[in-house]
Amino acid sequence: MEKVILDRKAELKVKSVTCWFSSTEGEVNIFLENGVNMKEAEFFKILKPLLPVLPGVTYRLGYEDFARDEGGQRIRVFVRGNDLNRLEELGAEVRKALEDREKFPELEEVSQWREMSTEEVRIQVARRLAQEYGTDTARVSRSVAWALRGAMLPDFEEDEREIPFWINYGARIKENVEVLNDVRIMTPSGEPVRLANLASYSIVPGSGEIHRQNGRMTVGFSARANGDLTLAREKVESYFRRFPVPEGFEITFRQDSRGFEQDFKNMMLATALSLVLVFFVMGVLFESFLLPLSVLFSIPHAFFGSLVLLWLLGVTMDMVGLLGGLLLVGIVVNNAIVLIDCVNRLRLEGMERREAILRAVQVRFRPVWMTALTTIFGLLPLLIFPQSGQGVDYKALAVVLIGGLTTSTFFTLFVVPIFYALLDDLRAHCVKTFRSVFAPSARG
Repeated sequence: MEKVILDRKAELKVKSVTCWFSSTEGEVNIFLENGVNMKEAEFFKILKPLLPVLPGVTYRLGYEDFARDEGGQRIRVFVRGNDLNRLEELGAEVRKALEDREKFPELEEVSQWREMSTEEVRIQVARRLAQEYGTDTARVSRSVAWALRGAMLPDFEEDEREIPFWINYGARIKENVEVLNDVRIMTPSGEPVRLANLASYSIVPGSGEIHRQNGRMTVGFSARANGDLTLAREKVESYFRRFPVPEGFEITFRQDSRGFEQDFKNMMLATALSLVLVFFVMGVLFESFLLPLSVLFSIPHAFFGSLVLLWLLGVTMDMVGLLGGLLLVGIVVNNAIVLIDCVNRLRLEGMERREAILRAVQVRFRPVWMTALTTIFGLLPLLIFPQSGQGVDYKALAVVLIGGLTTSTFFTLFVVPIFYALLDDLRAHCVKTFRSVFAPSARG
């Protein structure tokens, strides 16, 4: 595969290739030349016909991290349970359904997280016979392990050099498992017994890895969606929600069953906490707990602008975008704080409220917009230039911040002064009512 790519390096616009492989699998990472803006699906469409067809070899194209539940244009299905054998059977049914082209013609390249390893030899010891010969399963297990892996002897020292020594049965036992029948098991009395007299063996598929999530064994499957990812995911989830699942097992569609919903709740809680903290800080600075509300009214306009821009650009909200929303709370209030602080200082100098508001808007108009525009233009590269490779895509964060800053800055100069005047009237009315109620009793 590496040779195929390097032979067409100029055609594919490949900058470099790195490889990693083991006895059962391998991985090839391809890095494109600087400035090449090609989508993953387009590149794989060119590469796939060039790959050689080899017996027993399957290709899985695209970056994928099951542990972090990340990776390209792929749909994931997870099966969880506590019985490994039944889990394998249920997983095979799920994989068969995903590979059914009649059910899911838009899916291809179905892969499994916990891939099966090579076949293994499973030995079943007859306990009653073992007891008659005076041995046990542990002794049989050690003897078979020694026969297959060998045993390490003390190092041989020669000319200030240490040479490791191993003793084993040789390659013949690995080439023909029937030789295991002749392996001798030493009994406590010192008499050897053939393994065939104590146990039987069978060749079965072995489990390469066993993954657990929240204490439950998990098998994951993924498939590349050839087309609209959202529609394909909805179709897969709808099908497997009706899929018969035995008691004690479950089928989910995220590596963490809490998934995005729980992350969203946590982020909303963090946003609410940030609002409370901002409110109390402004309350201390303004020496009032009513006037800071006029500043907080700029935040809903910011969220409105973020949602509108996300919708217009067709960008999906993700965790990075939610983080941008949290940052937006602390950013958009800055302009409102500066404006309200200017109004308060002008009123302390003896200016009437209406004149102070008009003067503050006039004085702060240019600094407020300059601050917002420098931030917006600084975020534009994250929006214009798409993320390539396996890094984090900050497009949602840029859209949330740009949309929120644009609308909040515009409404700050119009809406915040209106709410400031209304809340100031409310404060004056509350003070007047308080004095009218308690002043007579104080004179009495």
